[in-house]
Amino acid sequence: ISYALGSYLMCLESMNLTVQAPTSAIRDRGQQGIIENATFYYWPFCFRVALANLKRLGAGPWSYCASVTYFAGVLLFLVGASAKV
Repeated sequence: ISYALGSYLMCLESMNLTVQAPTSAIRDRGQQGIIENATFYYWPFCFRVALANLKRLGAGPWSYCASVTYFAGVLLFLVGASAKV
C-alpha cells in the first residue's frame, strides 16, 4: 500500500508542477502574460494538463511518463498480489 501511495503522490507532483515568474519580471511586465493556474489535479491520468504544465516549465514529458508508468506498474502488481492471496 505504501508503494501505491508513494507512486500516486509522485504522479501528482509531476503533474501539478507550475512555474511562477520572479517578482521583478511581474513588475516589469505589469502582470501581463502571467497565467496563474490555481487548480490542483488529483486524478493522475490528466495527461494533457501534465504535459502542458511541463512544457510551460521548460521540462520534458519524461518525468510524468516515468511516474505514471511506475504508478500503473504498482497498481498491476497489487492486483496480482491480491489475486494470489
